Formats: sequence, C-alpha cells, structure tokens
Amino acid sequence: MSLYIAQVELPSYFSQEFTSLIPDQHTKLNELMRQQKILSYTLNSARTKMWIVIAEKNIEQARLILSQLPLDKFYTYQLEMVMLHETSMNQLPMVSLN
Repeated sequence: MSLYIAQVELPSYFSQEFTSLIPDQHTKLNELMRQQKILSYTLNSARTKMWIVIAEKNIEQARLILSQLPLDKFYTYQLEMVMLHETSMNQLPMVSLN
C-alpha cells in the first residue's frame, strides 16, 4: 500500500449546489476514513485548499477514491506519492501508573 497526498484547489465561489453537497462530502470522507482509504484530510481557514492523504495500491486507485467524493466535479487537484506521513494519532498512548 502506498500513500498519496491530494492538494485540492476549491472554487473561490461556493454555489448553492456546492454548498448543498458539503454534508455528503463530509459523510463520504469519514466513510473512507473508517475504511482506511483516507488517512486524513485538512481544510485551510480560507476554505480555498484541502489536503487529503490516501492509502491505495497505485495512483490510479487514489484518483478513483477522489472521484467518489460528491464535490469532485467542483475542484481541481494535484496528486503525488508521499514518502512519509506521521501524525500524533500514530503514536502509542502514554502509560499512566496510577
């Protein structure tokens, strides 16, 4: 399994159709996270960019994951292979001796 990161460029104007699909987008992202197809996603505060880390066999499969998202037709993205993706969630919990 390889890791890929998608840097997503969101539209500058959110149409009514775009806005109405946001809950579906969020649901699908979380579903793919439960399946461990998507490891993380991040939206900047300006709501202009999003980063999605995908675990898949190859870049074509990573593109297929992105095409499943409800807002796919509204944005463009660059996709590249990741060498390293570390998060605090990957660390073992601290042990308490209490």
